[in-house]
Amino acid sequence: MIQDPVFADIKLCKPGSVERYDSATPWKDSDVSFHLDNCAFPSPHKHEYYEILIAEGDTIEHEIFGKRYPMKKGDAWLIRPTDEHSLHNDEKLTKNYRLIVFLARTDFFRTVLRLIDEKMPEYIDGCEKPLRFALDNISLSKLYNDCIQLQTLQTISKNDKKIRCKFLLFDLLSLLFRQTVCEREEYPEWFADFLGKLHDMDFCCRPLTEICANISYSYSYFSRVFKKYTGVSLLQYITKVKIDYAIELLCHTDMTTLEISGRLNYESLSHFNHTFKNVTGISPREYKKQFSDS
Repeated sequence: MIQDPVFADIKLCKPGSVERYDSATPWKDSDVSFHLDNCAFPSPHKHEYYEILIAEGDTIEHEIFGKRYPMKKGDAWLIRPTDEHSLHNDEKLTKNYRLIVFLARTDFFRTVLRLIDEKMPEYIDGCEKPLRFALDNISLSKLYNDCIQLQTLQTISKNDKKIRCKFLLFDLLSLLFRQTVCEREEYPEWFADFLGKLHDMDFCCRPLTEICANISYSYSYFSRVFKKYTGVSLLQYITKVKIDYAIELLCHTDMTTLEISGRLNYESLSHFNHTFKNVTGISPREYKKQFSDS
């Protein structure tokens, strides 16, 4: 029997309500907490705290700013205290509704943002573009497993659980900043959608010609736009995303270098090894050894 459950009981909110942190969190004495939801929240509502939603099951719909956005597995949103939103699902299509929800007290969250940049809280609170990002399959699986461990393992003290929970929040903020915040100039929505697709490994590992077939603009025009917003070429960006994914596979799975090379659609193992070393400075085998030793 679990004596110190991590997850709070699910309580459906009333339309127009403002959810309180102490009512939503399983740890009233912690600045950060999380719970798992397995039901929709169709009533528009706000929070007095910051919230990060991560879809872990079938696709659902997230309504915010008067518009509905599909949230497929791995999609994530940062919800601010001023944001009114709701979550919807089609019972015929959504058989496995599962959502990881992180909560952070307002003062704590803004203090963390100021450590990054003094003006970051004002930027986040005033940002008019959707604060959404994505986790790849490896990162999502690791996050979900970490949450389950924090829920079930009695060998971890409550204080250590709170500390680990904060580190999980920091990991999510790092993804948000890399994918959404670091480039302060506003992306066109179509470009933001394309960047989101690039962090889906099934899309990113396709041949470059197939990826570019999804673009509604000429390749020369798109190349200029891509480098303007990201500072690197499309090929350089894709390479970095793939090598980051390769690092996750090396460190957190039993896949061989050859299997990873095939998963990432490299034409040969030597090509993968050469590319990996160009990006990281060492070979995949050396990287895995250093990770294992540490």
